[in-house]
Amino acid sequence: MADTRRHNDTTAAGLLAEHVTGGQPVAILQLMADGVGLLERVEGTTGQPAVCSTVVYRRLKWTTGNGDLMEATDRAVLDGLGPGDLSADHPQFWSWLPQIAAVLLPPVLTDFLTSNERPVRLLVIPTGLLSVPFDALPVGDGGDTLLERAVTAVCGSLTSAAALARPPHPGARGTVAVYDTVRLRHAGGELDAITTAYTDLTPAHSWSELHSLFTAPERPADIFAMAVHGVGHGEGWGQTKLMPDGSAVTAVDILRWHMPELCVLASCHSDIRMRRGGELAGYPLAMLLRGARAVIGSLFAIDDQATGQIMQRFWALLAAGSPAPDALRLARLNWLAEDNERWRLPARWAGLITYSCLR
Repeated sequence: MADTRRHNDTTAAGLLAEHVTGGQPVAILQLMADGVGLLERVEGTTGQPAVCSTVVYRRLKWTTGNGDLMEATDRAVLDGLGPGDLSADHPQFWSWLPQIAAVLLPPVLTDFLTSNERPVRLLVIPTGLLSVPFDALPVGDGGDTLLERAVTAVCGSLTSAAALARPPHPGARGTVAVYDTVRLRHAGGELDAITTAYTDLTPAHSWSELHSLFTAPERPADIFAMAVHGVGHGEGWGQTKLMPDGSAVTAVDILRWHMPELCVLASCHSDIRMRRGGELAGYPLAMLLRGARAVIGSLFAIDDQATGQIMQRFWALLAAGSPAPDALRLARLNWLAEDNERWRLPARWAGLITYSCLR
């Protein structure tokens, strides 16, 4: 996925210069926290009890509407919480959102987000903080969330982002879809929506069908959609999807196939995880490594009913021409606008995430 020859010369400034067009407000936020396996962590001082805290190093590059390139680098301390607490799987995570936002979103980014009338295109390189549902983070004092202020995508590194920003692969058109409407009873509405939006749909029900489709010399489609039961795995590569016929597809299986440019995993436990030693793993990463340019995944056991309703709106927006990150954002905003009480339960909508680049 990444060209190692570009490792030393791939920069946030270069990405912005190469891929930002039309005077869009765009920002790249790079985060690095101690204690995630890449930086040594020291807790407490000699003769004093250890106190849990996390130092987060923040680097922001952004371009204004008139084309000026700006940069800010700083650090912040998250007292009382370790890196392992920054996950929606933690039972108290949602009550900590304001505290977490103050550390993960630099003040200069907050000012940039709130001062723009247009949503900012924001690429986050979270480096070990991959379990954070960034769209749910509050922005400023006005009560808005990042979802309202930005079109957010997450990527594992700058070199990966540069690779994902490549031009679309020519030729392949069509949609391969796997929908289990028995185990996931709310997936039926989404299946109807994607069938309406994309008439050139190829259904699949088993591991063997997918293997045949995605090992063919020619790519069978430019979109792959899955709404099936998912099983998580602490080490990432063991993440498993249960097909309608009962067969299983793991993240390792994906590494053998050629993936369409857009993969949509509207099912539980479709996230990128950091393993011990810093290696990344998981279903979305496998798809990106095998040809996808954008993957919509999920960070935790997402709500089936809410997800099905959001994705119905997503497919209509995508078919109408919205890029995948924009379609996912607008689908959630439209769904939330129908009932303001839904804002109070971010676990129902913030678990969906786009792994991609700036486009």
